[in-house]
Amino acid sequence: HEAKQDLAAVPDMRKLYEYVMNSHCVDNIAKIIRRIVKADEEDFAFLYHCTEGKDRTGIITALLLTVLGAEREIIIEDYLYTNTVNRKKAKKYYWLVRIFKRNKPAAERVKNVFLAKEDYINEVFKAIDKVGEESYIRNVLKLTQSEVDAFKQIVIEYK
Repeated sequence: HEAKQDLAAVPDMRKLYEYVMNSHCVDNIAKIIRRIVKADEEDFAFLYHCTEGKDRTGIITALLLTVLGAEREIIIEDYLYTNTVNRKKAKKYYWLVRIFKRNKPAAERVKNVFLAKEDYINEVFKAIDKVGEESYIRNVLKLTQSEVDAFKQIVIEYK
């Protein structure tokens, strides 16, 4: 949709997060999580990103913070911090679509692509809550307790 400037293809972001968290996409996300969690300490430097730094990156970060035992309020606050950078770009593209395409609903969808919203990241938590946090970590992310403990040792308790 970006290359073609196809406004009809701009997704509803909450629905996109819902789809990602309830589809085959989770298998790939789980592989990324396992790769990070199981890394040797001397290899413990990772760069992961996406176009706006909030969707794939936000989902992976929310899951990593969940594995580390972070409180959801802190995860949400961290996720929403993206808006301090993206708000200006969201506003710019909103007005470009409003002025040149004269399409307010499409302008809203475009704006929302750039913003982090609590509704979006809550789709991650809904997927976790369907099975429970511990079960999600063990059965969806396929991490053992010893892997989680070793990850926490490196990230949180490193001395």
